[in-house]
Amino acid sequence: MTRWGTVGEACRYTETYLDVVLAFTRALCGSRKKASAISQCASNFNSLAAVDEILVDLGFLADFDRHFFHEHLEFNHSTDENIGSAGFLPHHHLVRYFIKNQELLKLTEEVTSGTIKSPHQNPRLNKFWSRLAGTTDREARKHSLNKGRTFLLRYKISLDKHNEQFATPDLLFLASFGEAATGRMVARLLVGEATFADPPDANSFVSPVHERTIDLVAFGCFLRDKCAAHSMAAAQTDNFELVVATVKLIADGHNIWDGSENHLDHRDFYMLHFGSLPSTSEMVERAVKKARLCQRTGKGERNVTAYGIAGDGVSEACDEQSVASRYAEKMAIKRMQQQAKHSKMNLHSW
Repeated sequence: MTRWGTVGEACRYTETYLDVVLAFTRALCGSRKKASAISQCASNFNSLAAVDEILVDLGFLADFDRHFFHEHLEFNHSTDENIGSAGFLPHHHLVRYFIKNQELLKLTEEVTSGTIKSPHQNPRLNKFWSRLAGTTDREARKHSLNKGRTFLLRYKISLDKHNEQFATPDLLFLASFGEAATGRMVARLLVGEATFADPPDANSFVSPVHERTIDLVAFGCFLRDKCAAHSMAAAQTDNFELVVATVKLIADGHNIWDGSENHLDHRDFYMLHFGSLPSTSEMVERAVKKARLCQRTGKGERNVTAYGIAGDGVSEACDEQSVASRYAEKMAIKRMQQQAKHSKMNLHSW
């Protein structure tokens, strides 16, 4: 995910400032020796930029990042006002999964229904269609259009793979603690109401968390397709047993986030036990930061790994599994040798 964020951002900047970058790379080609790495990189960039198919692909990836990926990636860093810290959004991820599905479907319909001669009306992938129309090679245009369609179909598989966890029995109950309208629909599903897919009030509502108008009729269909099969198993999990009383309140139309004293205990219980679950990217960033801190010790790669493992408490698990290791013994011998060496040096200095 982090790599895709980097790729998408690089594509957006390159697409936006392509003329400037080309002028810069052409100047580098003339001012450096041909054998230099900088000159070769600049020359390769110029060669790629001269290929129409490459420019079409660049436009597609830039548009995809601009209109889809970047915003959804940044959502993982956003803050729920009830939590107060960025990245802790476990009760909003199911609805976000629904929104991603809806928006990806619109992009897929645009690329699938549009043709080279007749692009989709009011397209979101403007740069892609513009670059495609400017390509003279008919086969290259057809190939680029097919690549765009294939990309979106494969991305849908990846999207489901990474987000279906929020519809599983273990995590489904979290979504009932989201915003009032969607949370109530999920709660009704978990307590077994047959009309869970029907919007509780209006057919849509403006979500301050997701900054979108959410179609509750479509969300009901999403719950029926993705979550209904797991609802009975979800209602039997240990975590659900802890919050079943609160979920029933939510299903009855209570908004536990309304700030009232009547719901204070329910809010506090959720915050204490489940509010600290971080998003996936939060854990990735934590691992990266920890690796950087371990490297500050100045030790070799193996020692840095050992510091990281010990910090995660994995050493205790290794003891329980009886994993043989002579690391501690080797380090003790090494320390004794270093101490003896320093003692000799001190004696000579005297």
